[in-house]
Order: sequence, then structure tokens, then C-alpha cells
Amino acid sequence: KKGIIRPDQELEIVAELKYDGISVEADCGMEVISARTRGDTGIGEASDITPILKGYQFKHAPGYMIGEEPVGVKFEAIITKSNLYKFNQLRGRKYANGRTAIIGLFGASDAYKFRDLITLVPLALDREQFYFPLDNRLQEIEILNQLFISHGEPLRYCYFKGTIPELLYYIKAFADEAKIARDQLDFMYDGIVVSYLDENIRAKLGRVNYINKYSVAVKFNPLEKQTIFRGYTYEIGQHGNITPMIHYDPVEFLGTIHTKSTGSSLKRFQDLQLKYGDFINVTYVNDVMPYVSRVECEHNRNNPNPIAAVIDSCPVCGTKLVISDSGKSILCPNSECPGRSIKRMTNMFDKLNIKGFAEA
Repeated sequence: KKGIIRPDQELEIVAELKYDGISVEADCGMEVISARTRGDTGIGEASDITPILKGYQFKHAPGYMIGEEPVGVKFEAIITKSNLYKFNQLRGRKYANGRTAIIGLFGASDAYKFRDLITLVPLALDREQFYFPLDNRLQEIEILNQLFISHGEPLRYCYFKGTIPELLYYIKAFADEAKIARDQLDFMYDGIVVSYLDENIRAKLGRVNYINKYSVAVKFNPLEKQTIFRGYTYEIGQHGNITPMIHYDPVEFLGTIHTKSTGSSLKRFQDLQLKYGDFINVTYVNDVMPYVSRVECEHNRNNPNPIAAVIDSCPVCGTKLVISDSGKSILCPNSECPGRSIKRMTNMFDKLNIKGFAEA
């Protein structure tokens, strides 16, 4: 629209994996000197994580390449699939994937103890601070992968050159291959990022609200699998709210087996209208939460089983349940319900960061 790019001209682009972790900006030499995590990208808020990452070393960096003054580097902090098992063992947790694990780690008071399980993938550096000029993004990536990789994980990318139609084909091919490789690679990513290489184009398109307008993210569609509904169980919260849990035949997403999902509320329960043995779709939303939807098919329409009915008494204490004023949820009104008491205690232990106290 601005007339910066002609459809018939030959252009250069770089396509990178979009790593799924926490964005970190750090001042670096041979190790991290200070670090912050980016919050709201619209206002640039950040929180200091220097106590966690200070001293984090870049063992592959040749000393002669690093100057005396620190340089600003942007990373994506991730926990790899191979480190996730170690992290869960050490923390006594059951994080389903690296994304939830790194979020939980950065929120913990003892996060510095697990620093060696964090992988910092280098994404960008402050060219104005760097020790010699860099002509383009490709040179920047090569320097990042030479100096600032940790645990051997570089920024993975491909370079393409061609007209707009040719580039669109290359981008689709790169995205399709990246989707196929998700189960094989040792880390999580949820799409690709495509950027122009021409410095003049990048300068003219610029940045708005901390967002590079010369780049575009192509996010993958959520993973989805079909399975069979096997019934409901119910969980009770500390305030008495009853949550239906949807059970189904096992499905696998990114190496993790799932056999149940939350039904969220009474309203969601009623909307699904599930019968035992129905086909259901399980969608891995944001690579974190399996979301269930009913499949409209001949099998489900002819399923002779009755629609599953919601319980009318508390699954723990047996007290008759009440429907909320909004009609969207059901509650156990018994303040002395053992289920509510146990949930209060486990929540308290969790907030106090005392490990080893689960409901069991």
C-alpha cells in the first residue's frame, strides 16, 4: 500500500522458527550481566530477572570476539523436552510441556537453582552497541549463533530469494516442514517469523509499539485429534465450585499423553450434550490446554446412549448442589466439605512454595 514493494521485484527474506517460551532482553559479555523479561509489548513494561540469569555463560563464544562493553541481546528462554523431565523431578511438579515449565520457573523464588536447565535461544542483538558493523539480518543471525548460543541450541532459520509468488511458495514449504518437525525437535515452537532482509525496506516499514513492521508471524493452527468420550468425573474447588472433567481415550500432543480435559462449567457441560461413546475432537489450544468439542457425524447422531446427566449432589460430601445465580455453574454449599478443605490446604501450601503436598 505504501508503494515500497513491487510485486515483480526480486526480494530477499529470512524465515525463522518462532520459539515458544519467554522473551528476555539481556546485557551480555561472555556471560549474562543483567536481564529483564518483556511484559506488555504495547507499553514496554519489563520485570528484572537478573537474580536468575546473572552469570549465565556462553561457553561457545570465542573470547576474542567479545569486547569489554556489554552488548544488548534478545533471547527466547525455553526449557527443552529433554530438560523438562529433569526439571519436573527436581521441582516435584508435573508440567505438561516446556512452555508452562518456563513460566512456572520464572515465577519461583528459587529459580536461580535451576538456571542450568534454561536454554537461551538468541533472537536479536543491539547492532548499535555491537563491536563492529553488521550489514544485514543474516550477518546478525550468524554472529548470534557464533557467540550467544547456550546448550548448543542456535536460532534456526532459512534464507530465500525470489519474486512475491516464489517467496510465498517458499514460506509455505518452510512452514509445512516446520510443522512436521515439531514432534522430532527437542523444543517447542508455535510458528515461523518471516522478515525482509533489505535494510532500506526494514527502515521504511519501521517499528510500531515495539513491533517490527518488516516482519510477520505465521502461527500454526492448533493441533487437533479425534477420540472417544468415556464419561465425566467431577472436581471441587475451595469455594465449592464443581468442575466437570471430560474423560476420553488417550491422545498424544507433542510427546505428552492426554486422557481428560476440563469441562469448565455447567453451561459448557450443557452445550456439549455428550453421550458415552461419542466421537469428540480434542484441540491443543496454545499448546497448553486440550479443548473438547463434539463431532457432528452419523455415529454420534445414531448413538443409542443417553446424554450424560450432571450430578445433583457433591461428589465428596454428598450435599445437594445449588446452581449459581447466573445459571452457568454448580456449587457445593457445605463450607465444611472435606473436598473444599483439602483444596484450601493444597492451595495454601502451593502459595507458600512448600513442595510435596498434593491432594493425595
